[in-house]
Amino acid sequence: MPRCTFCKQNYEFPYGLSLILNDGNIMYFCSSKCRKNALNLKRDNKKVNWIRKADAGEAEALHAHTIKEPKKEAEKIEKKEEGHKKTEEKKEEKK
Repeated sequence: MPRCTFCKQNYEFPYGLSLILNDGNIMYFCSSKCRKNALNLKRDNKKVNWIRKADAGEAEALHAHTIKEPKKEAEKIEKKEEGHKKTEEKKEEKK
């Protein structure tokens, strides 16, 4: 798993951006937020508040690219299916 050059967070490989510089160095960015802060805005990662909070353990997920848990999605689908079954039962009772 690559580690983000800016926020030092590990991320899954299909996500993020790997930037290869002319001198051969590779910069990994987990999100566009990290990429823009490092390259466009030229910010120091030690002075950015949202990284310091993550280092201190105050926030668990600060990035928008976090992967949704499949269990939660499956639960949502099951609830929708249960709702559809209930409405179908009500329609049958009315007939």
